[in-house]
Amino acid sequence: DVAASGPLVGTTLSIAALIVGLSMSGIPIDGAVWPQVPTSIFNASILMGSLAKFFVPAGLLKQATISLHPLTVVGVTGLLCNALNLIPVGRLDGGRIVTAVFGRDTAQRLGSVALSLQAISAIVGNSPLLLFWGLVIIFLQRGNDLLCQEEITEPDNVRSAIGLVLLTIMVLTLVPFPDSLNNFTGSL
Repeated sequence: DVAASGPLVGTTLSIAALIVGLSMSGIPIDGAVWPQVPTSIFNASILMGSLAKFFVPAGLLKQATISLHPLTVVGVTGLLCNALNLIPVGRLDGGRIVTAVFGRDTAQRLGSVALSLQAISAIVGNSPLLLFWGLVIIFLQRGNDLLCQEEITEPDNVRSAIGLVLLTIMVLTLVPFPDSLNNFTGSL
């Protein structure tokens, strides 16, 4: 419960801020100066790219750059921070959720796979953020959590579903929006 509550609230609020910010992006109100970013930034995440397709005002995604409402920046930052915390490794919230839902053995194997995929993504995808976060995990968060007082009772279906939804959101946030999905949904 505790491992999922923070990311659940943070992710929900971040997605809400991202949707409101995306729908208000484009033309600054009353001469406000909003950050100009290339529209290719929406390809950084499947979730962000999908939300942008639905909520950015028509025609703005065809431009080279777009003025982002500050709530969009807040939403993206919050979503990224929560997604990094939900990586299923060690003492991160994602590791605790996977341990509660699938058990310690599966959590350790999945954590090793997640770190390996993160290392490959950081090196091949030229992502300094993933590389830095991977090093932080290895040196500070990699160890197992202390044993809980009660690890025998399995979580109920609702708790397991919440954990799986959060892990799915983590994957959708950290995996880039592929070009083949653009062909399926229309160009971004």
